Amino acid sequence: MKRSKVKTKKIATPTGGLSPGKPRPGTHAVTPQEHQESSQHLGHRRKAIAKRLIGAAAILSVAMLVWVGGPLYFTNHFAQNAVIQLDQESAERWLGWSTWMAPNNVDTQLMLARLARRSGDLSAMTDHLHIARSVSPDDIRIDREFALADAQQSKLNAIEPTLNRWLLEQDADSAEICDAYVNGLVAASRFEMAERVLDAWQNDFPKDPRPHYRRARLLQHLDRLSDADAAYRTAIALKPDYFAALFSLGKILNEQKKSKEAFDIYEKCTQMPNPLAAKVALAQSLVAMGKTDDAEQILRGVVQSAPQQIADSYRSVDEVPELFIAASELGNLLANSGKFEEAVFMLKSSIAFNPRDTSARYALAIALRGLGKLDESERELELVQTARKELEKVNQLRNKISREPENSEARIELGELLYKYESQRNGLFWLRSVFSYDPDNQVAKAKIAEISS
Repeated sequence: MKRSKVKTKKIATPTGGLSPGKPRPGTHAVTPQEHQESSQHLGHRRKAIAKRLIGAAAILSVAMLVWVGGPLYFTNHFAQNAVIQLDQESAERWLGWSTWMAPNNVDTQLMLARLARRSGDLSAMTDHLHIARSVSPDDIRIDREFALADAQQSKLNAIEPTLNRWLLEQDADSAEICDAYVNGLVAASRFEMAERVLDAWQNDFPKDPRPHYRRARLLQHLDRLSDADAAYRTAIALKPDYFAALFSLGKILNEQKKSKEAFDIYEKCTQMPNPLAAKVALAQSLVAMGKTDDAEQILRGVVQSAPQQIADSYRSVDEVPELFIAASELGNLLANSGKFEEAVFMLKSSIAFNPRDTSARYALAIALRGLGKLDESERELELVQTARKELEKVNQLRNKISREPENSEARIELGELLYKYESQRNGLFWLRSVFSYDPDNQVAKAKIAEISS
């Protein structure tokens, strides 16, 4: 029999149907040397790619540094110029950008701390300095800001030699040191030394409006109103939008019954970033001019604002009122116009803010009487009469102190009187003034400790 033939399929090989080891038509077999050269070429390509990736990463890192560091340099630079020019609004705006780009930047935090200290917000100042300290523990600028805060609060015993040394060195912060130092000296009733620092500051920085402004504040405190008026105007001539100087000048003009001129000054102050304090003062000028309806409308707008916003506005013009002025003024207007229910609400708000507000308390008595609440009205009137009778002693005590500056007993009596019936701040001022002449006076120390507890 014939053996049948079995057909088998050819199995394709990786070389496309050709047997392994046989070259593809038109090609040749890879030799060991060629294989080694190919491997070396692949290695070089991989190294080149790796270098390019490293280079790209480096370029990206530099770009990130430029993206943050470049703009941060400029925002901090513009902020620093605004701080020097006393333009707090612009400074805060630039520093807002700086904080967004680099929240813990030391220079940014130091400028924010300085702005906070200038406005009297020492809690915020401390927060900013602690952030700066966490980044740069040994930065001497942080210690300086804490020292200036102490000087500003009249804590001069330990740091006064340092302040004087800094001033002799005449560095870039000399004007800032003078500002804090003068504040502390005035608070300690060391007026003669304050005048000497002001003279040096004014001579060294003739274009700086602040020494004129600080001198005016001192003169106003000493009741030398015409001299204070002139000093404020000098400061304003150097910086026309110096709102703190404008605001204080308006107060002097109102005290001198120059209501229209004061009104014009306060109208300029309404251009402040936060003009609530200026609006209250504007309303007071309108009341003095007999335009009570216009004043009432302005005050109604102010009392609807957040208390912190009102406080911030006053702080921006170097004022920290002890009274709720807007509520007190509006309550008086409402009581005088027969709107007794509204008046009572507003006046009680003012008295709750500060029970020493005798003007608000008297208006409250009138409003309560208008509502037929005679017993309550009588109690308020008795409190007013007691306060007024006690405060009659103030001028006598001031005259005694003028004749006898070292009379500690008179200073203590005046301090206690004012603290109880008129002003906590003024009362503490007169109690502390004792230490200028009698540093170890135990009675004054005990009174201050009792008040502060």
